[in-house]
Amino acid sequence: MAHLSKLLILLLFLLSSVNTVQAQNTFKEEDLYEAINTMYARVIEINKQLPIRLDEITVLTKAVYQHPSIHYFYTIELHKSDFTDEDILDLKTELEHRERENFNYLLQYYSEKGNCDPQKIKEVYQKTGLNIVYNYVDIDNLILFRFTIDHTCFK
Repeated sequence: MAHLSKLLILLLFLLSSVNTVQAQNTFKEEDLYEAINTMYARVIEINKQLPIRLDEITVLTKAVYQHPSIHYFYTIELHKSDFTDEDILDLKTELEHRERENFNYLLQYYSEKGNCDPQKIKEVYQKTGLNIVYNYVDIDNLILFRFTIDHTCFK
């Protein structure tokens, strides 16, 4: 549960940066640049808090903004050899599904609070090409898997 709450906090943090340009009904090009610059600043703030232990074996070690992507790097404190290929695929599938659900939950939460219009956030993601890439490695820094959340994940 600690893993979920910390991820929700990080996603809230990033979604709030998109909200900074939502006071208007339409986006101007400078608004999109402002959203991008704000996201970059938020990634810097997240890095100041790292590493963040999400659960017994998972640590968020780095966040990087490289337009149009925000990359999160996680270490799973086990050896890749401890997993079968099927285990890795199952874990990737579960985490990707959970992140997509978290993302849509936050959009719904913000929408219900009247803080944003989910369509406007989707528009920012589409126009900027923004996506969030989750990278997982083992304790020896061997790649386990990665997946991407982008505007196609919106419900």
